[in-house]
Amino acid sequence: MDIFTSTATTSTGSSLWEILFYGIIVIFLLYSAVLIFHWFSFSMRPRTAIGVTVLYVTVSMVFLIFMTTSFFTLISL
Repeated sequence: MDIFTSTATTSTGSSLWEILFYGIIVIFLLYSAVLIFHWFSFSMRPRTAIGVTVLYVTVSMVFLIFMTTSFFTLISL
């Protein structure tokens, strides 16, 4: 939607922001997979595992809120 003329516009290809958005999601998923692997590898002491879990959940929630906001902003342009 063109905000200046209120007419629908079509995109011919992926924009840089879309590529960046999906790239960040892939990095986040890889980070999550590595962390989950470490959780199940029993190489961390219980106290360290709890600290890493709290840190992961905090960062993940901030990240997911940011990405959700960015996504809705992206699709509304």
